[in-house]
Amino acid sequence: MDKAALEERVKAFFPYPGFRPHQLELISFAYRVFKSGRIGLVSSPCGTGKSISVLTAYLMARSEGYAGRLLALTRTKNQLEIYCREIKRVKEYSGLSITAAMFKSKREMCPRVKLDAKLKDVSYHDFLRYCRGLKSGAYRASCQFYENTLLNGWKPTGRARAVVDLIVRRGPLMPNEVYSLCESYGLCPYEVTKLLSSRADLIVGSYNYALLTPIRSSIMAKARLKPLIVDAVFDEAHSLPRYAIDILSDELSTRSMRMAEDEARNYGVKGFEVLRLLARKVVGEGRKALSRVKLDEEALISRDKLTSWIIRKAKLKGLDDLLEQLSFLEDEGERIRHVKVEEGKAPTSYLARCASFLADWIRATPPAYVHYVKAVEGVNGETYWKLGLKCLDSSSATSIVNRFRSAILMSGTLWGFDYYVEVLGLDKARVSSLSLPYPFPRENRLILVDLSSTSKYEKRCDELWAKIASRLTELLKAIGGRVAVYTPSYEVLKAILGRLKVDRPAIVEEEHTRIDEVIEKVKAFNECVVFGVAGGKLSEGVDITDDKGRGLLSAVVIVGLPYPKKTEVHEALINYYKDRFGARAMEYANEAPCINTLAQTAGRLIRGPEDKGFIVLMDYRAAKPRFKEKLPSDWREDLRCHRSVEKLVVEVQQAYLKWDKKGRVN
Repeated sequence: MDKAALEERVKAFFPYPGFRPHQLELISFAYRVFKSGRIGLVSSPCGTGKSISVLTAYLMARSEGYAGRLLALTRTKNQLEIYCREIKRVKEYSGLSITAAMFKSKREMCPRVKLDAKLKDVSYHDFLRYCRGLKSGAYRASCQFYENTLLNGWKPTGRARAVVDLIVRRGPLMPNEVYSLCESYGLCPYEVTKLLSSRADLIVGSYNYALLTPIRSSIMAKARLKPLIVDAVFDEAHSLPRYAIDILSDELSTRSMRMAEDEARNYGVKGFEVLRLLARKVVGEGRKALSRVKLDEEALISRDKLTSWIIRKAKLKGLDDLLEQLSFLEDEGERIRHVKVEEGKAPTSYLARCASFLADWIRATPPAYVHYVKAVEGVNGETYWKLGLKCLDSSSATSIVNRFRSAILMSGTLWGFDYYVEVLGLDKARVSSLSLPYPFPRENRLILVDLSSTSKYEKRCDELWAKIASRLTELLKAIGGRVAVYTPSYEVLKAILGRLKVDRPAIVEEEHTRIDEVIEKVKAFNECVVFGVAGGKLSEGVDITDDKGRGLLSAVVIVGLPYPKKTEVHEALINYYKDRFGARAMEYANEAPCINTLAQTAGRLIRGPEDKGFIVLMDYRAAKPRFKEKLPSDWREDLRCHRSVEKLVVEVQQAYLKWDKKGRVN
């Protein structure tokens, strides 16, 4: 299809008067992926309109009979709402009959949470168990919203069918609109959305709707879907490897174990000796581990040795006997949850949580999983311990991509396609890829490398931190406005902050920092410095922009390269990758995640064609050929490297002189 014919086809669905740079190329690629049933990897920088492009391409393929139903999967609520807004625009523009089902989490879609303050503070795990109990009739109370929606747990009520019909006629509706409508009719918004999904052309939800088998099976059964007739889009796909590992990993603290013991004792449960023994063993192993690892650092332990010790001390017959005991304790925990509900308490059960966790911990087998303990410092300075389970294999969750009719994995920074194909376990024979060039004026972005700095582990010392702080102070003096400074870890951030002289308000990322509050503070100051951790909540998927979408930052400074921390768990990952990927193990375990984090962190700077600013990499390793070759061509060509901080400052000053003649500087 030539460009003129492509534009004509696109205009039937594309709701905007013009195209962004390279947008037609993206639409054409996505159209071919949907049409031919392939797996497409797309690296398309911020500013190319990825969401509307794939929606347009899907509708083009569908109009020709080449597509199934579309499942759009996002990592954050903001991304989900982008799809909601775009599909509404398409319908208003084209007049197409389009039905969309938009899922948020069950708790966000639950009207009972608004009525019962206790439900806001319980863990999501406890909320789901409580919801399941209400629906099954396990409690004396029932959920009227659920019963008003489904008869006998499966048949839609007349009221529910009428509301679904109303949404189809009015839609697509935003999730909050569906919530309000269902609430006014006394219906469960989540179950109504599941009913709606059976009639939907587009289903939007979090990654979990594809990656977690129980959720995927539930939604697809209700939507009358099978993977073979689904076209899937994974937004922000650079985060998939880590996301998949995280959802298959878990931790349990000794605090929770002690709470489970108290709960069992208070509610008359017998046979909880295994939990007392577990807490004792975890504390013992954790104390021993502190001789070789630091606080908040994982130390590997043997699953078999720990379970054998518990079996022996508890006088059990073997592993099956232990698992049976844990199943009993989990059931008792659910009984306690029921009693608490009747007592008017929050529907929590530490006993059920601990028993369920330990059973999962035991069933997870090496080499795809490793087991560990770690010591953690509490808010009051006391030490407690955690027992953990870490998945090493992203493809355990992401291989589902191969079962979809077609799939597009896209991100603004999907650098290094081989890494994603291998680590996610994608079918190489079906993979096509597209890497689009940087869409904004490159003269508006200056990338500097400080050749005298590094965060390399072997070189860390007080003298290094003092040197970096001094050089950073000089750079901050030269760079005006709002600057974001990112370090590889909280440890490095703390070391630098203690030595840094900041000439403007400082906003520091902490464990409980809220992104929206940080952005409001940034907007309130014309000059400030935001300090965060690369790979943390302020460095990925967050738009530090004004109300018109223009970038607020004048610079992003990355102190050191954000390589994964060297721990026993990470060493296990390297060994696992050596078995799977051979010579590329170190690249996939170390370099690719570092590049991924670097790209996302630097991406906070330029958000539109008028934005101008500096990316400063304070690590000499960024200029080494082995590292540079992994960067996009525009980065490689634009790197300006200096050992002298004075020369870095001159580069900044010259850029300001050039930009001042051309207009707005962030």
